[in-house]
Amino acid sequence: MKSRLSAADGVGIVAYGHYVPYLRVDMNTFAEQWGVPAQLERMYRLNGRNRVAVNAADEDTVTLAVAAAERALLTFAEPPIASVMVGSESHPYAVKPTSVIVADALGLAPDVFAADLEFACKGGTAAVLLSTAITKARVGEWALAIGADCPQSAPGSLLEASVGAGACAFVIGPESQSIATIEAVASAASDTTDFWRRDGAQYPSVVGKFSVDEGYFAHSERVARTLFELTGTRASDFGYCVFHQPYAALPSALAKSLGFSAAQVKPGLAASRIGNTYSASCLLALVAVLEQARAGERILLVSFGSGAGSDGFVLRVNETIDRYRREKSDLGLDSLEVELAQDHCDWLTYGRYARGQGKLSR
Repeated sequence: MKSRLSAADGVGIVAYGHYVPYLRVDMNTFAEQWGVPAQLERMYRLNGRNRVAVNAADEDTVTLAVAAAERALLTFAEPPIASVMVGSESHPYAVKPTSVIVADALGLAPDVFAADLEFACKGGTAAVLLSTAITKARVGEWALAIGADCPQSAPGSLLEASVGAGACAFVIGPESQSIATIEAVASAASDTTDFWRRDGAQYPSVVGKFSVDEGYFAHSERVARTLFELTGTRASDFGYCVFHQPYAALPSALAKSLGFSAAQVKPGLAASRIGNTYSASCLLALVAVLEQARAGERILLVSFGSGAGSDGFVLRVNETIDRYRREKSDLGLDSLEVELAQDHCDWLTYGRYARGQGKLSR
């Protein structure tokens, strides 16, 4: 799927909210627990695996999603939200929609369309894309798209030191009230078995080569180049680029292969400080960019979800961005940088982490 949205379509991001749990585990804690040599730990850190954000024992995908959405809605005083979609691969229930719980908690039910989405790490961008379509088709003027995850990882696996918990929410609505216009969208998908978790399995499995080459790079590059074609642009026409972040080295390498500079990709890199937040990964990175972007600048965003597929967007930042940032500050809403910073954190031992994540057998 690929589409160039015309000015008449008038769809954009109206508001956003984010939530990253304050608990953290440092790479050194994992290395000590696993008996990893210092040289290997340094290599992990060079790849961008430094620390991960961890949900507390009383937090799950629902609570993270609600927290992020509440912050987004604080700056939104328009008529009722028409739809709520939550993308995640860690929905608390196998059969009971996360989106309905979130909508009810936010006071948006019962007159709302609600749906759960799951496509590995691109569930959040799938929610944004579908919300854009709902708004564009005038099925509903306002749509709430959320990406949230509390990822699973086997004890002692490298994945354990790579994945973090987090959530991000966007209100999608008319361009006239948006802080960033969505100019084009594109998607690609193929049956690539690179990363999976069968029903009933506690932890996922991964095939590394397929995950990086046949999965991440192949799909992300295809969507990015489609967006270049749709909009008649190239890397130098963008102020920023945002890619899915399994760890910081991958989006940096992808950006370079597409002609972007380190300066264009660096502002959105968050994985080295909180890990791969799965469905929230690209959305949180986009927030980091929106917190510093200037009016008129373009942003290229391409997600990736194993299995495999990518969603992509071209956005143009509007003049309302400065006023919006002031409004958030006046409401006492912290920037994403505050949640990423070390002084916001409570550091866990491996024992506290494993117990809180239910990894200790009883």
